[in-house]
Amino acid sequence: MKRYSGNMKPVKQILPAMFLFLFVESVPAQEKRYLDPWEEGFMDIHHIATGKGNSSFAILPDGTTLLIDAGDLSDLNEYAQKLMPPLPNSERLPGEWIARYIRTFTAPLKRDTINYALLTHFHDDHIGDVSTKAITMADRPYKLSGISQVAEYIRLNKIVDRGWPDYDYPSRKAIEANNIDFNNYIRFIRYQHDVRKIPVERFRPGSISQFKLLYAPEKYPEFSIRNIYSNAKVWTGGGESFIDLQTGLKLLDNNDVLSENNCSNIIKLSYGPFDYYSGGDLSADVIETVVARLVGPVEVAVVNHHAYSDANHESFVSALRPQVFIIPVWDYYHPQPEVLNRLLDPMLYPQERLVFPTGLVEENKQRLGEPGRCLQPYGHVVVRVYPQGTAFQIYVLNAHSEEYEVIFNTGRMKSK
Repeated sequence: MKRYSGNMKPVKQILPAMFLFLFVESVPAQEKRYLDPWEEGFMDIHHIATGKGNSSFAILPDGTTLLIDAGDLSDLNEYAQKLMPPLPNSERLPGEWIARYIRTFTAPLKRDTINYALLTHFHDDHIGDVSTKAITMADRPYKLSGISQVAEYIRLNKIVDRGWPDYDYPSRKAIEANNIDFNNYIRFIRYQHDVRKIPVERFRPGSISQFKLLYAPEKYPEFSIRNIYSNAKVWTGGGESFIDLQTGLKLLDNNDVLSENNCSNIIKLSYGPFDYYSGGDLSADVIETVVARLVGPVEVAVVNHHAYSDANHESFVSALRPQVFIIPVWDYYHPQPEVLNRLLDPMLYPQERLVFPTGLVEENKQRLGEPGRCLQPYGHVVVRVYPQGTAFQIYVLNAHSEEYEVIFNTGRMKSK
């Protein structure tokens, strides 16, 4: 695969060892190997490791592309705990690293655009912060950080978030009070819509048509993206209808709803028998339980809220029962020991499972002790799904270099 080079110009119980390392193939130390280029019919989901926030990027079976979040926590002053160092280094901000990564792996598409950008919620590790390192441009009414920086390098053809156009749930005051970087995002999104004429939409809970294949959908009728949940509204399980957990089912109180994390946009991506869950920073036990029952078993799940202590409750883990967990990591508390124990607990479900972090703070590795030994090597975690979704494979790419060589991979796993 051709590598991108040069400067970019803007446009509870420990599992037995044999249980944990099933299907694992080691890459011989003396030879470098690279991920084969994406081909039509494949689906690649990249979990990009920057050490400073969340970002996932998918090339769908017909070449349609989807970016989920692009965070940036480059200003470390407000955090007392240990954080990940920037990956691959501090020479560029995360938004530019994300764009460079995407350009490398979309080379076979010969298109310098991203079809969909989905922002799960309005926290800086998912959209970008307005730190002293954020870039000011004279012709932009906002600073470049995270998603706004990615958009300077690669055009976003459509943006979907949880608040457009009014940004009033649960209230504008509540959002602004919990997120100092929100106003910069609003200036960015208005500019994209009003000046660059890029469509912006509010995430539609229950929809199976908001994120569609754009190039050859007739070839892949077994593919879909189902919108499960957003802003306390959840798919009913039939058609494209939804119900409000607060007013309709009366399951939530204001403390649950007012949390920005618990307004996260949640999707289930399906390709034949292969299913994938992505839930942003969802954390409330009652919402996780409802969502998990609707999603059902999946092959791969991105853990909620970085595997922090308030998320990934027992009901959630036992309902999703994935073969693979992926943990987006940027600080000392990702993952928390009790959450890692839940992910590994064979009493919640007996099947084999592997856990892949996108990073790890060394002090946390020491704190995790024996369960921490169950974590696979960290880096860019790539899920490659093969045609018809009948099998998939996990690759870990070196996050310390733009060579992106494979440092670890599993064998092919059957979608169940």
